[in-house]
Amino acid sequence: MAAGKKTNPRRKKSKKPEGRRYRLNKIFSAKMDARFCVGKNHDEVFDILTQFFTDITEQAAQQIGIKDSQYSPRDRIFDFIMLHADHWQQQRADLKKIVADKIFTPMLLRIFLKLSPRWMASLSLGELLPGRAFMRVGLVGLYGYAIWVWSDDDSGDMAKTMAALDRILLSAETILSGIISLKEKIDPHSRV
Repeated sequence: MAAGKKTNPRRKKSKKPEGRRYRLNKIFSAKMDARFCVGKNHDEVFDILTQFFTDITEQAAQQIGIKDSQYSPRDRIFDFIMLHADHWQQQRADLKKIVADKIFTPMLLRIFLKLSPRWMASLSLGELLPGRAFMRVGLVGLYGYAIWVWSDDDSGDMAKTMAALDRILLSAETILSGIISLKEKIDPHSRV
């Protein structure tokens, strides 16, 4: 430090994208095998991945400006997940390793379930669709499926990911509308 120059000890250093990349790289450093990381350093790996996906969620929520009610829930979810995929691309090599190693699957699902209330709030889905618990589990499944397809999608424009996500959203929408109509037939005065 230069003589006479003072720094504020309470000032937080800004996080740079390179720092986050290093932290994801740390999971697969030469000194640490993935299975060792999950076994002995489970909490550290969980924190790194949670922070990574939390940052992506916050950035996607800011970008989408989702409060616009002109879009259907299906369109909102599609756009939200594809914004996440844009951020996944920046960490492609490291994230592909994590998704490919099945030992991370329970940890990823736990992180996704933890973030799902934020996703629902960002997407304004709570007031639009019935069955909050069903929606949370559904979003976790959609997100997990999307990241799995994305990890195998080598096209530069993520066409395979978009097509798969569109198909699965159409299926989910069909199932949900079937459940709602069945519930209405059984009890016309209740909401699913």
